Amino acid sequence: MKERLADYLETGSFSPLNGASIVRSSARIIATATVARGAGLQTVLCPRLLGLFSGLDIKLPALPDRLEDLPQLVQHFTVEAKGDSNAQTLAIENSAFLALAGHNWPGNLRELRQIVNQLVTLPDAHISAGVLRPLLNASAPAKPKNAFSEREWIIEGLKRNRLHRGKTASSLGLSRKTLYNKIKKLRILE
Repeated sequence: MKERLADYLETGSFSPLNGASIVRSSARIIATATVARGAGLQTVLCPRLLGLFSGLDIKLPALPDRLEDLPQLVQHFTVEAKGDSNAQTLAIENSAFLALAGHNWPGNLRELRQIVNQLVTLPDAHISAGVLRPLLNASAPAKPKNAFSEREWIIEGLKRNRLHRGKTASSLGLSRKTLYNKIKKLRILE
């Protein structure tokens, strides 16, 4: 697929998967890639795509390196969680923001999104450090060591959540997309 995308970017035309004709398009491509800290894009892109995208990349630092964005990110995730663009900002005390800034964010933005999703469901609209700390300290359920393979761990999670993938992803501390990819890769529901 990466080679086909590179062909399109070079020529402006493509052949649909089950089509015999060539289709011209002027569509613009917006692509994102997540790479491990310290790794380069060459770990996820083929050389042709890397060459085509070179000079066009925007590096977004990890959350611990841009804590000044926390208020805007909390507001964005609040609106996202409530599904209302006019949603009020959570009333977060300074001590709670200090607790957010002091957290090391191993889950980066996904972890912040999950915490905000939990905060918007609280009946008390006033968020203090005391309310926030248990959410920050609650570690995502980890895969039991030596007890299960990754496949068994996911199957067990699916059983516990009656095959509901969204709840399973949340209970395992994974994003839905990651869970779906693991289910497909490990051929769990085939």
